[in-house]
Amino acid sequence: MASVLEEPNAPWTKNLTRLHEINFTEDVILTYNQDSNSKKSVNLGYRMFKAHKTSNVFIANDGNKIFVKANVQASFTLSKKYLCKILIYVHLKVEIVKASCGCPAGLSGACKHIYTLLWSVFDIAKTHASNLTEVACTSLPRKWGIGAKSRTPRSATKFAELNFIKHDVKRKAKNTERLILQRRKNLADIQLTVRIDKKYIEILKKGLADNGIGEMFQDVLQENHLKQNSPLPSLFPKEAELLPSDDVNHEAIQVPILDLWKNEVGEIIGRNNYNVKLLECCQINLSQAQDLFKNTTTQSVSERWKKERSKRITASNFYEIIRRKASVTNAFVNKIFKCTEIRQTADMALGLANEERALEKYKISKNLVGEEISKVFDVGLVVNPGCPFLGATPDKLVQFTSGNNVLIEIKTLTKAMKLELSVTESIKQNYCNYLYFNENNHIALKQNSKQHFQVQGQMALSGIFECDLVVDSGSSFFIERISFDPHLWKTLMLPSLTKFYFLHFDKSCNL
Repeated sequence: MASVLEEPNAPWTKNLTRLHEINFTEDVILTYNQDSNSKKSVNLGYRMFKAHKTSNVFIANDGNKIFVKANVQASFTLSKKYLCKILIYVHLKVEIVKASCGCPAGLSGACKHIYTLLWSVFDIAKTHASNLTEVACTSLPRKWGIGAKSRTPRSATKFAELNFIKHDVKRKAKNTERLILQRRKNLADIQLTVRIDKKYIEILKKGLADNGIGEMFQDVLQENHLKQNSPLPSLFPKEAELLPSDDVNHEAIQVPILDLWKNEVGEIIGRNNYNVKLLECCQINLSQAQDLFKNTTTQSVSERWKKERSKRITASNFYEIIRRKASVTNAFVNKIFKCTEIRQTADMALGLANEERALEKYKISKNLVGEEISKVFDVGLVVNPGCPFLGATPDKLVQFTSGNNVLIEIKTLTKAMKLELSVTESIKQNYCNYLYFNENNHIALKQNSKQHFQVQGQMALSGIFECDLVVDSGSSFFIERISFDPHLWKTLMLPSLTKFYFLHFDKSCNL
């Protein structure tokens, strides 16, 4: 068992099939060295073997002698490895003759690294493995927190009882943690009154069927052999049974409905001697405007929508132009007219994802108050021939069974949604700056807000003089019916927007 191990006459190879043929047992390892420290090294070597510390195993088959060498990782650092070699003599029995290691304790020929290699050889001989590879520590089972101390497992906690903590950036430095559990209990104490009638049941029934939940529910009952307490086929009709009724008008609405504001724009141009040639690039008649609306419903995906929009001042910019006090710079002009790719933020993505959910809440709410919706239309770019230099893109257009047509503008309070705040709480904590509490303590849209100017512009250009503003915070939502204000449009908005277009459009890069 000397520490010096001669080199074999045979070449080194990674072909370990010779180890599969010998009877290498645990006794071979345990009887190798029986001094006072060997037992500790045997145990440490076994732990290191289980921790996959051995790599790059080579053998040299020299008759009855088998030389084995490998790299064994140090136990105290990941960057250091020791070269270990053993000599196995195979005759009537298998015996370990010599061993060596590059570590300081390897002079004895029986250090923990040598025993790590011996346990690896035992594993190769037993499992007929082709070789050993290094395994990352992240691929191994957890080794911390496992000791002699007995730990009594905690009982399971209901999800509703979990005490979540969020940090409120609006608060002062101290006590910024806001406990969600107490707020959840407070909300649970609120009794919400919901009117359940035949119409409400019909709405739920159609929603379940439209989403395929009815059929899925039936499959679950059948697979689990559960009894049906109600006639499911009638409660959840098949898709073929949900045909539209004859009294619903599914013909597309022609938008804009009327050619408006031609006289008003003509008076503004004549009074200020504006160059009418600037209108040539955006001139459009009523049929062309209706075709543009119909064929740009994909909005930002449509190249035509982008091109036509870049020639015009759009409703989302009306407020910035009308209320601007600073001088008009080239950067501001390019921002208004230049249709660049919009970089979608996380809040924008959340708002788009929530739009359909907010629309479903809107439809249920309207049906519950007796305003039955017959059709919801996707919306394209709205341009009115009377003021072709302006454009708008509402979120949706709704047609009621009463024949009334209403625009919809959906706003999602993304920050309030993340904090699980209602619309009322959002206003109080300044997460919604365009809503306020009026003299009757009711929520209303601020008349001097960007959103108010936006929906006024949408109504003016489309000829549909009612718009429902839908504000959704996730946990609650708010709807306000906004009517067109012709005085605001004629005296402030249209003159200001006309002036800006004729004074600054020729500066933009789109001319």
